[in-house]
Amino acid sequence: MTPYEGNEPYIFVSYAHADSERVLPILEALAERGFRIWYDAGIETGERYPETIEERLKNSAVMALFVTEASCRSDFCAREVQLAVKKKKDILPIFFEPIDEPGNGWELLLGIHQAIGRYEYPDGERFLCALAASGLLQPCRTVLPPSLTHTLARRLYEQAMKGDSEAAYKLAWHYDGNGGMARDPEQAAVWYRFAADRGHAEAQYGYAACLRQGKGVARDPAQAFLYYHRAAAQGHIAAMWIVGESYWYGLEVNRDGEEAVRWLTPAAAAGHPQAQLKLGDCYRTGFGTAPDPAEAHRLFTLAAAQGEEDAQVFAWLLSRGDSGELDDEGTFITLRAACERGEEGAAVALGHCFRFGWGCEEDTETAVECYREAARRGDPLGQIALGECYEYGTAVSVDDGKAAAYYTKAAAQGHPHAQYLLAFCYDCGSGVRENEREAARLYRLAASQGHYHAKTQCKRLGLS
Repeated sequence: MTPYEGNEPYIFVSYAHADSERVLPILEALAERGFRIWYDAGIETGERYPETIEERLKNSAVMALFVTEASCRSDFCAREVQLAVKKKKDILPIFFEPIDEPGNGWELLLGIHQAIGRYEYPDGERFLCALAASGLLQPCRTVLPPSLTHTLARRLYEQAMKGDSEAAYKLAWHYDGNGGMARDPEQAAVWYRFAADRGHAEAQYGYAACLRQGKGVARDPAQAFLYYHRAAAQGHIAAMWIVGESYWYGLEVNRDGEEAVRWLTPAAAAGHPQAQLKLGDCYRTGFGTAPDPAEAHRLFTLAAAQGEEDAQVFAWLLSRGDSGELDDEGTFITLRAACERGEEGAAVALGHCFRFGWGCEEDTETAVECYREAARRGDPLGQIALGECYEYGTAVSVDDGKAAAYYTKAAAQGHPHAQYLLAFCYDCGSGVRENEREAARLYRLAASQGHYHAKTQCKRLGLS
């Protein structure tokens, strides 16, 4: 492989020659992916060697530093890193193995730079995808995907290369299958990270989702949490919910009620239904905060109005002074008795128990009968639940027309979640004739009542 000698942005590679057999195949793979790379091939270690290294490093866009036991002992690597720091170059550390004490004064340096660990990827191709997705390396890429012949993509790419993180985010969004461009998960991950590493909160959330799901990059839940946390720290509502829920469950972090409450509270205040549900459970159980049944009931009621089935059951129980668990057989017995007495809301809550197997054996056919009874009585939650059964084919044949009809009945009663679901039907022409104006009207109605996803949709569609 011939080192790059032109004037376009390129990667300067710092490595120990003892690691050549491991490093060079990676460089060749990156070159095949269109990256411009310079490394010290063919330079004799002599009088001009230090000047050549300094010149090539000074003119580079970024340093790729392969961190190994050998490179940590290398005086050449140490000098290259010192020069990179002096010249304020971005550094991408690439670890072949975990190194606790790198020496050379690198501990602090490596701690503040985002690194990639080859040892974390048993699959070499996955590692190369993750490496190629690094935002630091993108200015050094010369071979662009064919889809960049798309005029919009080309314009966004050119703006992104000038450091415009919003343009990079929009490019990622388009590669994610939006705006009429063909979906390309690897390119979506590349540009989400490019913008994310430049502080773009929405891109941090998008790249975290790629890492969490393994879309376009190797699945990495721990790294995903870090990007969610960065987005949450900037006030990203959905990211705050995910970070709070991570602390609630102890996913990638130690379980911590106080941290869960800390992050869930602002997300719930912004109307996020899952955050309201989880925060309500914190107040119900006293996890991370003092128990407060009234606050728990308020939060469950808000989440219930946005379609959260768990919240609907909890809200019903707390309204009667019962703080039982969903999967408790006693809760199921209580609901069944209340349903037999015809108590308001009990049929829907009992239907959820049968549908999800809460405190009983899962029985979707009986769940549908419970919803049908609630719908017959005019309960909007029952109408919504029955409509969803027809939409998704839960114990009934899929029937989009019937689903839309039940959503219409609940929406006519002013229920925000029904308005949102019906708006989606009109938006897509599912069960009703497509009608953008009616969809917009219903999205606005639901949003005006605080429906989080309706507000998000209004923002996406530019609806005031």
